[in-house]
Amino acid sequence: MALTLTITEVGARGDGIGEHEGTRYFVPFTLAGETVEIEPGVRRGEGVAATLLRIVTPSPERQSPPCPHFTVCGGCVAPISSCAGRAGAWSQVSMNAAVIAWSMSKAAP
Repeated sequence: MALTLTITEVGARGDGIGEHEGTRYFVPFTLAGETVEIEPGVRRGEGVAATLLRIVTPSPERQSPPCPHFTVCGGCVAPISSCAGRAGAWSQVSMNAAVIAWSMSKAAP
């Protein structure tokens, strides 16, 4: 059952994250702001891993990957984004990690 959703952020593993009817989906090879068609897979952490079927609306930051093996080797996570796009995405990942660390420090006895 294919779903269409908008990627709202990039997670710590480099996967795009989107939500549909209250469920979070982790979609590899996507960027924030893209509308994508996915095939849901298995549960992963607080969401569901998904397979990218097609990009309906690409991000303005999207560029062609420099390597023809990009989607099969798994050696890199973000060469499809411009340098400015990567900087913004990783800044958000860092900010999220800092907020989590801060909240965990407040919960510790």
